[in-house]
Amino acid sequence: MGIIFLIDVPYALAAFAASLLLAVLSLYFGPRTIKLEQEVSQANEEFSHVASNTLQGFEILRLNRVEEPFEKRFMERVQALERIKQNLRYFSDLQRAVFMSVGTIYTILSMIYVAWRMQRGEMDLTSAAFLIQASNLVVWELVMFFPFYNRVKAATEIYNKICLSDDTEQSFEGSQPFVFRREINVEAVDFSYPAEAKGEEGREVFHNLSFTVKQGEKVLLKGVSGAGKSTLLQLLAKVYSPDTGLIRVDGVDLQEI
Repeated sequence: MGIIFLIDVPYALAAFAASLLLAVLSLYFGPRTIKLEQEVSQANEEFSHVASNTLQGFEILRLNRVEEPFEKRFMERVQALERIKQNLRYFSDLQRAVFMSVGTIYTILSMIYVAWRMQRGEMDLTSAAFLIQASNLVVWELVMFFPFYNRVKAATEIYNKICLSDDTEQSFEGSQPFVFRREINVEAVDFSYPAEAKGEEGREVFHNLSFTVKQGEKVLLKGVSGAGKSTLLQLLAKVYSPDTGLIRVDGVDLQEI
């Protein structure tokens, strides 16, 4: 860009204006790209959860002859996931088309400008070819870069969600051995997942949860998806820690075990 300014200031200003327009468009498309990528990630997560549950319980579904409603639910998840993916593809194609259009219009106008300067005898063919190639190098690199940059930002958000530990995933090392001969007591346990973003409240899963399980008992956990069945097992396994309340095994606080 600096070399172009030395050769032809008006031409350089036009190249700078085109670059600035591409940057503004990138800021416009960026948040929507991130949101759609996150929606696809969330839909994939929900679909994997439903598929896993359905396949793990397939024998039970066959024995009870209730495959049809589960097949319907499964296909609804597939269709929902594909719709969200299609929305992302449409938006990505639109973003690329807009950037390509800006680059193409700039290239055409730049060629008209240098042809006009050459026709007036103010520029030779060598300078004209150099200006077009140099400015295209600037503008078209940005045309390719900004959509890619928005996808990288979206991927970073998803990576942080998947790979970076959150406040609930902690290690609680205790000194007492695990001994379970009598009962497990859950006493007035509250637990909420942390807010996923600033300004959002955390999702409360349990409030004042209390129960006792005797050694040797068989317990059925029943509830809709998201009711807290897996969360309860993770609390009992010390993957998560209660916000308030206690979990005792034979009278010993689980966090000390």
